[in-house]
Amino acid sequence: MSNESPTIGFLVAAGERVGGGHLMRCLAMAQALQSQGARALVFSAPLDRALARRCDAAGVMLHQQDPLTVATVNPMLDAQAVDLLVIDGYDFGEAWRQSLRRRSRPLVVVDDLNNPPVQTADAIINALPGAARLGYETSAPNAALWLGETYAPLGPAFAAKASGSLADRPGLLLNFGASDPMGYTVPVLRAMLASRPAEDVPRPIWVVTGPAMSADRVAEVAALAESGTGVEHLHDVADMHALMSRAGLAVSALGTTVYELAATAVPTLAVAVADNQRRLAETLAGHASWCQVLEVGPSDAAGIARQAWGLWQDLRWRESAIREASGWVDGLGSRRLAQKMLSLIRQKGR
Repeated sequence: MSNESPTIGFLVAAGERVGGGHLMRCLAMAQALQSQGARALVFSAPLDRALARRCDAAGVMLHQQDPLTVATVNPMLDAQAVDLLVIDGYDFGEAWRQSLRRRSRPLVVVDDLNNPPVQTADAIINALPGAARLGYETSAPNAALWLGETYAPLGPAFAAKASGSLADRPGLLLNFGASDPMGYTVPVLRAMLASRPAEDVPRPIWVVTGPAMSADRVAEVAALAESGTGVEHLHDVADMHALMSRAGLAVSALGTTVYELAATAVPTLAVAVADNQRRLAETLAGHASWCQVLEVGPSDAAGIARQAWGLWQDLRWRESAIREASGWVDGLGSRRLAQKMLSLIRQKGR
């Protein structure tokens, strides 16, 4: 590294197939790094226009490459003088890590399960509670380990505290991620509208569709929302913090969104919609009573709706959940990670 600001690159997988979680947590870290004087870049395969706009909104330069291979990525990293590389995506396995890691360019891996084991890394990030039990000290004995919810990479807005009063939280939030690849949103919304209680209903129900969701599915959600009184359809929401801060209950996919809901103290019914979310589901089930967890498919939308309305009507649980969630994540994880990365660059003598 010269006397100029260090450059940190993020190699990210995102899109309709894999969703936007990898990208969003990397953008959160990138913003934290830039606030501390570093330069951050995102490298990816071609992204949907809406996901690319998220990079623009975060002030992070995006480099898209087709095809995205080790042979095409390494020259881009060299051309941009990347001092540290962060990899986030299940497509980037051990062969990628071995090829991209260099003595002069530390490699940080964002992981969820350590399965298959991460072996090549200078540091590993996993915000999962209990991540210290996943065996990283054995698979990557020389890597620095930045583990647990203290390192949850959230955007800068989530460092602000939300109201702890249900009176300030009139709505119910329905959100199944950036792409909802398994198709939960439509059947769950339909089931919730069909079984909505006559009294004590949320005003409104916010149903959020993400930037990577297919146009056909977004149109289907919009049409269904128009048919339901008190339903607002919001697409590609830029300020989720503001929306979550007004929610008295969220029905959500597991993943990074759950950490955002904790930071905004939202009582949550979370659904494990992908295999990589099972471990988080197990952990939350045992250690976070503010978040009730279901492991069911879209075909059990009626069961999800029944559980959601039961929680909405349980005022005592929701009040307790707000108090517990407010102490679970403090929203400062991205700042901590940025400091760790900059320190790692200095330790490598660059």
